[in-house]
Amino acid sequence: MTARYPFVLARYPDPTVSEFSIRNRLREAWCKVHIRHEGLEPPLRPDGTRDQQAYLSLLDEVSVTGAALSRVNRRAKRYMACYERRHEVSQLPSKIAEVIEPARHGVRLIQLPSEARADEIAAELHADYPGLGPCNELVWHAMRQSWRSGEPGLRLPPVLLVGAPGIGKSHWARRLATLIGVPSTEIDAAGENASFSVAGCQRGWGNAGPGRPVELILREQVGNVLLVVDEIEKAVPARGTSGGTFNLTDGMLPLLEPATSARWSCPYVRLPMDMSWINWVMTANGLQGLSAPFLSRCRIIELPPPSIDQIAAFTRRVGRKRGLTNDMIELSIEAMTRCFGKERQPNLRTALRLLDNAVMMAARPLLH
Repeated sequence: MTARYPFVLARYPDPTVSEFSIRNRLREAWCKVHIRHEGLEPPLRPDGTRDQQAYLSLLDEVSVTGAALSRVNRRAKRYMACYERRHEVSQLPSKIAEVIEPARHGVRLIQLPSEARADEIAAELHADYPGLGPCNELVWHAMRQSWRSGEPGLRLPPVLLVGAPGIGKSHWARRLATLIGVPSTEIDAAGENASFSVAGCQRGWGNAGPGRPVELILREQVGNVLLVVDEIEKAVPARGTSGGTFNLTDGMLPLLEPATSARWSCPYVRLPMDMSWINWVMTANGLQGLSAPFLSRCRIIELPPPSIDQIAAFTRRVGRKRGLTNDMIELSIEAMTRCFGKERQPNLRTALRLLDNAVMMAARPLLH
């Protein structure tokens, strides 16, 4: 199910309105007044109407005086200036106006087709990620609540998944986006300038542009996209040329708060946008370095490392999807359990690497 809502909270100008079109309308109005004042209108028919074709021909024959034409041009300029002041998008540079043009008629919101679909998604997540039970349960209840509330789109609370590396946090988030049918993107907080990647950069900077969330919404024409911010506790503050610092989590605070995200001002476009429908999933290996205001806006789920049995079940499930034989899958599980002892626990990332190797080996040609 889909609905539309206004994303850019500003008035777009009518593309058919221009100084040229206004001038033509004023000129036509002057001609009509002149014809009526001079008594040049075609005579009435017996039914009380006038011959429209004759009237239009008469309009074409009337010549506008120089003084009247000057008044028409002046009024057209004043009207157009007033019209542009009332429509904020008209005052933007053409390059930026083109960026937000796709949102002229709003963007779509995606909702689940039924409450039963929420149950199906939760069951699939639990089958694929049994070790992430708290995440599956939270999303399950949130999806059911969103459907029951009658909201036009699926809305999930901001979630912060905390756990050891390689237990499937980011993989789970991407799978969630696929199952609910919304576009998603992943931001590596440790490997890029995440502060500007999320919020965007003000005009005047060399790398000025909107943030990844705004870009994704405008490109996909969907408002309730899913944003995955990976390893958020490792985000390095960005430093500006003036000496100021830009912290990722501080920049995300207004985006995570419903009251402020509903009218968030993009630093690049400089117009308010409704970002309240974005679904956020953040991952972290620990809570160190994350501020209390940021943590208070998130549902924090601390995840234990998966057990050997859970990793083995995950390996069998993914291996079958990749077309591997049972023998190759069991060999991968055996190799994983032998290579890692009690001091070094295997994880889902290890299982995926072993499955990748198995797929490559299965694709090799036989040597005779």
